[in-house]
Amino acid sequence: MKILVVSDSHGNFNVLHAIYKKENPDYMIFCGDGTNDIRDLSYAYKELKYKMVRGNCDFNDYNVNINEEISFGNYNFLITHGHYYDVKSSLIDILKEGKRLKKNVVIFGHTHRKYYKEIDEINLFNPGSVNNGNYGIIDIKEENIIFELKFIEI
Repeated sequence: MKILVVSDSHGNFNVLHAIYKKENPDYMIFCGDGTNDIRDLSYAYKELKYKMVRGNCDFNDYNVNINEEISFGNYNFLITHGHYYDVKSSLIDILKEGKRLKKNVVIFGHTHRKYYKEIDEINLFNPGSVNNGNYGIIDIKEENIIFELKFIEI
């Protein structure tokens, strides 16, 4: 399964659209700050399957949760924007939350910086900002998971 991971589009639908067309994923995860962009993409691509969370700039989008959880096979994901965990200062709180919820993948945004590291058997993954042409791919094949940070020229 090919999962497109994007965050922080901030109204930049054209780059988001280009990334989606290029990657043609099976599923998409959006980490907040541009929930309307994801809705617009879902109108254009009816087959789009996705999960999204609200970021600090999605002011009045109260029908979208701050955190979401989803599983793909043996991989249990926590999806969040990250502002409630102060990810710009430290990853300690978001790592603690991943442990508390028994997740082995924690996906977040907010910093606009790409990041991947496995810490204490938890994969922390931030795709960076769509505004900068950054995104991520998670490829799951049976018992194997691959995290890739990518860039599209804008």
